[in-house]
Order: sequence, then structure tokens, then C-alpha cells
Amino acid sequence: MAVVTQATYESLSEKIGNAYSAMEAAIPYIASGLAEVLVLDDADQEYDLLGSWYDANASSSTIFSNTANFTALASTLNTHAELRSGSALATWLTAQGITVTADFAVVSKAAGWDVDAYIA
Repeated sequence: MAVVTQATYESLSEKIGNAYSAMEAAIPYIASGLAEVLVLDDADQEYDLLGSWYDANASSSTIFSNTANFTALASTLNTHAELRSGSALATWLTAQGITVTADFAVVSKAAGWDVDAYIA
């Protein structure tokens, strides 16, 4: 069986990076929601909403910026490239002229592959 093409690797790595980036981008929205709840001028409204917004804000940076949700995807893609190409990932990426996004590089590094040299 053959290794994925340059276009497929770049597309899949971009999707992994974009998904990670989208989750990380949620953090300011949660903080903004908490700030809005804190300035409500009705005690019942604030009482009803504050707990869940506070909890979400307190855990959002841990939950949403965590690469663990995506490391299995990066690991599978990189393992496939190494296994099917018969060479180290860096060698294969170089030979194929593959570039990756900075967001994918973060996830890939968390999965054990440093691909910073291939960021477009």
C-alpha cells in the first residue's frame, strides 16, 4: 500500500491544525461571556448564570488549548507517512516538499514529531 500524497498529507494536517486552533479560539468567548454575566444588574440573572460561566472560564484554557484532543490524529498521520514511505518523517516531508501549518506543528510536536522546519 502506498503512502498518502502530498496534497492529502497537507490537507489532513491542515484540518488537524484548524480544529485545534478553533478550540483554542473559544477561550476568549468564554471569558467574554463571564464578563457579561458579571455586569448583569439583576441578582437572579447573575445567580442563575454565574456558576456555570465561572467554571467554564476556569477550565477553558486547560480544556480548549489542550493538544491531547488531536495528538492521536497527528500521530496516526505521521506514523502512516513513516511506515508506508519507509523513511523518517523529516526525510519524507523534505522529499515530498510538504509544508504544514503552525497549528499542526504544535499538535505534531505534542505527538512526538517536531515538524517546525516545515511550517509554510
